[in-house]
Amino acid sequence: MTISPITIQNYRLTRSFVPITAIGGYNLFVGNNAQSDGKTVWASEKALTDLNISPDLPPLENQRRYVAAAAGYIKSNPAGFLKLLVKKAYYLVNSFEISDNVDVYYAISATSLMLAVFACVSFGLLLPLALVGVVFGRYDRRSAVPVHLFLVTFTGVLLLFFVNSRFRTPLIPFLCVFAVLGAETLWKERKTIFRRPAVIAFLAFFLLLSNSRLFNVANPRDTVEMNLRQAHAFFYQQKYESCRNMLGYILTVAPDSQTARALCAKLPDGATSRFEPGRPGQQSD
Repeated sequence: MTISPITIQNYRLTRSFVPITAIGGYNLFVGNNAQSDGKTVWASEKALTDLNISPDLPPLENQRRYVAAAAGYIKSNPAGFLKLLVKKAYYLVNSFEISDNVDVYYAISATSLMLAVFACVSFGLLLPLALVGVVFGRYDRRSAVPVHLFLVTFTGVLLLFFVNSRFRTPLIPFLCVFAVLGAETLWKERKTIFRRPAVIAFLAFFLLLSNSRLFNVANPRDTVEMNLRQAHAFFYQQKYESCRNMLGYILTVAPDSQTARALCAKLPDGATSRFEPGRPGQQSD
């Protein structure tokens, strides 16, 4: 219902079914090709080879080509598709915040310690508690069917594309409600909880899963290109201190980045940094 006016207007203009924008086909291809990792927000040059995508073509024609390429990959490589689904599902439930166009952990590094700790562990605690609430909590399950259907449908659609923190944000309000229910369940049954090993095992499993670091989920080099673009933006806006901070942050992760060092050399001497360029180990996981 929320997006239906946009979908109707798109159909009136194009006589084609376009739910929101014509970039959906590209996003589907990003999450379903031989080079996809399930979390990167753009397709590699290698993946784009032979697609015959052109800015001169109508957007819907490009979208059809992206959709056809993604469908072709899924059909021809079902094992690879299932492997990607498993990775995406893991990224979805993991506490690590996968950045989209802004490095989440760089932003956290400039905040108070309390906020930084909360931001790093919140999803890793929220999700397990929410799942305890969904499975073991006492509530009217019949009335909650629409909520369950939304969560299942949204999750399924998301896994068809790719996963990052921004895309999973719509789940958080629902998880908060069920997390309160899960915490209440654990508190009310605290005296008898050890007589219910299923609850303990369920909670422990998802706590470990959500806070683990498998499938290269926390690779610090994933954000290097994103942060380089941000550093260049700071430079051209003459925000030299912000630029130097970002470059120092990049060089703690990628000390071999010639692009970062070249931009660093262009900065005026008066700019200062919260980071020491080239010093490893500064970035949060």
